[in-house]
Amino acid sequence: LLHIFQVNGWPSPQHIYIFNGDFMDKGKNSTENLVTLIVFKLYCPECIHITRGNHEIKSNLDMKVKGEVTERYDDEIYEYILDFIQEIPVAIIIGEKIFVMHAGINSPDLMYEDIKNITSQIEPIEGSLLDDLLWADPGDEDGIEDDPTRGWLFGPDVSKSFLERNGLDLMVRGHETVVGGNRMDHNGTVLTIWSAPHKEGEFGKGSYLNIDA
Repeated sequence: LLHIFQVNGWPSPQHIYIFNGDFMDKGKNSTENLVTLIVFKLYCPECIHITRGNHEIKSNLDMKVKGEVTERYDDEIYEYILDFIQEIPVAIIIGEKIFVMHAGINSPDLMYEDIKNITSQIEPIEGSLLDDLLWADPGDEDGIEDDPTRGWLFGPDVSKSFLERNGLDLMVRGHETVVGGNRMDHNGTVLTIWSAPHKEGEFGKGSYLNIDA
């Protein structure tokens, strides 16, 4: 996290950041990552934006992050963190044309208003829209496929329909470990960005996306 800031510039009105989910358990410093983002958000609210990923859910944090937080702080602070993650939006639109969300979509008929209407202070329930949106990857074949290990696989036709119906040009997502740090799918309409090259002790390449808006 700090390396990105050092290389690309510290958060400011000239360097506005979106962190696209899964920032809580990709290394040994989940607590510090979150505290750093919150401090910058308080210092410059327009400089930091965050979307919710499938790792920002209670069941995952209970397994992977709770012990770290309670070791550094206590159970009360952990409860505050759970309240915080439930307020994080699922998606953000940049410049009316770039759609940013952590994982993907579950239907060609999905509208951005449906996503905006997801109630805060909830955890994803299996089969709910929130759960579907946090577990989805672009697939190679047209249509929607329910993969038992990856969630929904949405095809090029689904991306095309969703973007066109919502007046968008590009979907930017994360969710998957990507060799080289980034990958373009669906005829240049779906871009996956991976920014955690040292995830859980692994070493690889990470990337970030600069957008002139």
